[in-house]
Amino acid sequence: MKAYFNGSWIENKITLPLNDRALQFGDGAFETMIYQKGKVNYLHDHLERLNDALEILHMNPLHLSEAEVNDLVKELIKKNKIEDPARIKLMVWRKGQKQKAYATSERNRNYLVLANRCNPVDLNILSKVGYSDAIRNYESVRSRFKSLSSLHYITAAFERDDKDLEELILLDRKGNLSECIAANLFWIKDGKVFTPALSTGCINGIMRRQLVKWCKTQQIEFVETITHPKILRAAEHVFCTNIAGISIFEHVASNTYAISGVLMDLIVRMVLDPDRN
Repeated sequence: MKAYFNGSWIENKITLPLNDRALQFGDGAFETMIYQKGKVNYLHDHLERLNDALEILHMNPLHLSEAEVNDLVKELIKKNKIEDPARIKLMVWRKGQKQKAYATSERNRNYLVLANRCNPVDLNILSKVGYSDAIRNYESVRSRFKSLSSLHYITAAFERDDKDLEELILLDRKGNLSECIAANLFWIKDGKVFTPALSTGCINGIMRRQLVKWCKTQQIEFVETITHPKILRAAEHVFCTNIAGISIFEHVASNTYAISGVLMDLIVRMVLDPDRN
């Protein structure tokens, strides 16, 4: 596998110092993006969220324009002989100088760009969805972006697999709905689209942002809310989205939901065809 590291092409391996802060502390952030039809979907939003994260982490911004990233990704796809679509991972982490344990005055950062084959953006129907007992979300300065330390979601994924479920809904510390393991949570009721507020500790997802924008253009009421799981009993549709696609929940615990409807079908088409937006 060929990758792009700090402005140079590398192959199959990377050499890092023992005091590397990604290795030692997970001191960084990342974006996972989908490249299809000759471009990275929602690249502006990805770079904006990443640079917001770097500002919060007291690191220098990533000075790459959207055009530069698109050209870089095209070359990365070519060098790895990957056909469209591809999953792109852009990782940024602090360099290891000027540090004393956790503390550091270092603002310079490393960056690494990787590419792998992936399935097209897709729709899934899930019938085995439950709630996490082991993990609780909480809002912090870093809860809205993807940090290199993902133990929170790794633990949730093990719980999902141990329970033989297809997806797990995470709650916040007060028992309110928050998100799914790798996607934002939504539901539809009376022609309105609902999602947990960012104050529940959920990621400010890229597809979440697109759905907010789309609802505004369609004059559909979009509601960010803080509420307990019992509210889902009255929902017509429940689903989750990320940049890889959309999953509609047929069942959540003992509740059953419709997998198709006028508004639900419109949202599916919006997610599956980014060029419509």
